[in-house]
Amino acid sequence: MPTIDLYNEQEAQPMAYLKVVVDNFEALREEGADTLEESFIRWAREAGSLGIQFILTVSRANGIRPNLLSSLPIRLSYYMTDQSEFYTIFSGSVKKTVEAVPGRALIKVEELEMVQTYLPFEAKAAADYLNQLRAAIRDCNERYPESRTIYHVPMLPERLGSTEFLKNRQMNQDILYFGLDEDTVKPLGVSLRQMNAFIIVGDPQKGKTNTIRLILEQLIRREAHIALSDSEELIFTQAAASNEWTYLDDSDTVELYVDQLECDLAEREQEVKEQMLTTGQTRADVASSYPVYYLLIDGLDTFLHKLDNRLQNRLINLMKRYAPIGFSVIAAGNQLEWKGYDLLITELKHAKDALLLVRKTDQTVFTLPYVSKEPALDNGLGYLIHQGQDRRLMLPLADALNFDLVKRK
Repeated sequence: MPTIDLYNEQEAQPMAYLKVVVDNFEALREEGADTLEESFIRWAREAGSLGIQFILTVSRANGIRPNLLSSLPIRLSYYMTDQSEFYTIFSGSVKKTVEAVPGRALIKVEELEMVQTYLPFEAKAAADYLNQLRAAIRDCNERYPESRTIYHVPMLPERLGSTEFLKNRQMNQDILYFGLDEDTVKPLGVSLRQMNAFIIVGDPQKGKTNTIRLILEQLIRREAHIALSDSEELIFTQAAASNEWTYLDDSDTVELYVDQLECDLAEREQEVKEQMLTTGQTRADVASSYPVYYLLIDGLDTFLHKLDNRLQNRLINLMKRYAPIGFSVIAAGNQLEWKGYDLLITELKHAKDALLLVRKTDQTVFTLPYVSKEPALDNGLGYLIHQGQDRRLMLPLADALNFDLVKRK
């Protein structure tokens, strides 16, 4: 049977061994359940000859199934309160016992032997040891910055807050982020330059208002003109007043807003054309120097009750004409609201970017590929649709109390 050792003997450029290290294997089992463990059993059984080796740690004897344990020839166990668990770990009768001495252990390579392990640093307390270990790792990373031989397995956190999420250093200021990709655990978002309209679809209590908060937390860090139509719960009343946003609470306010928007954007359009002729820049480059006008709608039906057909048509014309120079609409509504036939709803459903807070098979707003046995979508999870592609993601939880009451600078 071909093995990596045989291959390396015959080839001028040998292949490297791969070490897969999993600390606290029980936690990984809980995340991936039976499917992931079955994969580990197959890999451990078949990958040894290919140079793939596994180092797993567990805190109890039954943390690894016997059929996986049988594929791990080298086993080491420290002191166990129940000495009978050595029988499970070493798959047979164990005549030796381990004393309750730190670092004392039993190891089986070919024969069962007792060993004494030591720490790499001398320390009087656990905190001191961890600090020395972190310093050694930091020194190693600085000494070998080009090293890419260690790969980390990305895992979603148990809880994700918006404050922690928005501190991610990988974020681009030109992108509006919505959460962490379930597979890569990297921030997912949409380019603000490409986003003309964005819609949020979700059943009640599934996170639509939380998403609006997350969007606002990012927009207020940029130079932007924000107008907001609140839901019937009037959640953003105080936040709008504190941050001096345009608050669209009735039809008269909406009409005044549309009047002002038409004037401002018409003037901007003329300025952009003049700069394009003068500088030779593209419209997108010139428009990027202007702050964007954002209209956020939390509760689609509530907003539509403030509009007649004439106002809807004017708003649609603004979207079609001025989106390239800085006008964007972000609207949230439940599935029943998105089934309406109002002119504005029809126009918004043409959006290429959206956030689904329902299963893909349960929604009717977008035509998506059929998914057999689609898993349930718990609170805090959703799908980001961008340019026809969908990605499952974890949404951060915004701090509602602080956001709604505290003025942002």
